Amino acid sequence: MCEKDLPLIEIDKDYLQKVDSHKFTKPQKAMEIAEAARNHIRINVETNPIYETLSHRLERILKIKEIEQQLEELEGLVKEIVEVDEKAQKLGISKEEYALLNVFSTKNYLSDRDENDLTTFVKELDRKMKPMLFPGWWRKVKMANEVEQTLFEMCYRKFESDIDVKQLSSLTEELMNFIIKYNP
Repeated sequence: MCEKDLPLIEIDKDYLQKVDSHKFTKPQKAMEIAEAARNHIRINVETNPIYETLSHRLERILKIKEIEQQLEELEGLVKEIVEVDEKAQKLGISKEEYALLNVFSTKNYLSDRDENDLTTFVKELDRKMKPMLFPGWWRKVKMANEVEQTLFEMCYRKFESDIDVKQLSSLTEELMNFIIKYNP
């Protein structure tokens, strides 16, 4: 059986069980999981930077020569992909909002913030930003300044007691870069 003969099973919470039911050889199973992961990452990388990290991890895993270790790592990657997808659903937010939430979650100075509180803020931020964004918005200096000012003001109101001005500026810059990259 060659690679093109393998079925591509979509990744979901039951994915690994579905793959096991096909009775693939270990190399076939590794090939199936790698292709499904690559496909899932390719589809989602445009909306969520977490998938960039997962893409790099997949490439690293594919360099592993020992098939047992490669399979173990691939299965772990699939579980992480499922967790990412399920977490957004559990929180009741879109994948884009979940990606924004992750920008805040990576900040040590916000680590003690309640996830529900941050989730509510991300929804509000997304709701406020969406009408301002159109194709090429960031190339219009006035619009880019308006978006950045809105981001800064919203973050200031939300986090003024938690972070200093330097952290706030850094957070705003990171959010701007994120929004430019994922909402061109």
